[in-house]
Amino acid sequence: MSHLSIILNGPPGCGKDTIAKLMNEYGFHEHSFKRQLYIETARYYGVNEDELVARATVRELKEEVWEATGVSPRNMLIHTSENVIKPRLGKDFFGKAAAQRCQQQSSTLAVFSDGGFAEEIPPLKELYKYVVVVRLHREGFSFGDDSRTYLDGFIGGVDLTLEEGAPEKAVREILWIVDPIMMELKASLHPVNVKYRGYL
Repeated sequence: MSHLSIILNGPPGCGKDTIAKLMNEYGFHEHSFKRQLYIETARYYGVNEDELVARATVRELKEEVWEATGVSPRNMLIHTSENVIKPRLGKDFFGKAAAQRCQQQSSTLAVFSDGGFAEEIPPLKELYKYVVVVRLHREGFSFGDDSRTYLDGFIGGVDLTLEEGAPEKAVREILWIVDPIMMELKASLHPVNVKYRGYL
């Protein structure tokens, strides 16, 4: 069993990707549930995966109809997820794929930048000793018509309010939240591979 997985759960554009990247410096491997969705969507529509990712991650392009498919990248992803993959392979498919990738990459410490579906969490709980859901709140940002939402009802779930232009502060607060876990891991599994509070 691996050590700790942190799930960042917040509205689009609130800063999840930036926070996850900063946590690389502390030994956390950056992951996303959407990684497998890009693979499956590119395969289903017969398009280049890199181009799909580029279009789907640019705000001005993701809602624009892609001439090659006749559908916007956002709707391509939704259709593949909700109408193609989940009905055939189960609602936890992307969680299972993410857990498998973590295992393949030996990610004993992982941070996910795109939590938002409750069904994705159980496969990670089977792999990781600890799974912490951090619900990120930021003024002016909401899920709106996004298919993801806040994950409530999880043991160990915490809420964190983000400040404009202060992602490093958010990282410090997250590390403070998981500090008791890291201390326990340090004591029971020495050495834990993190560059955090002198653990190495």
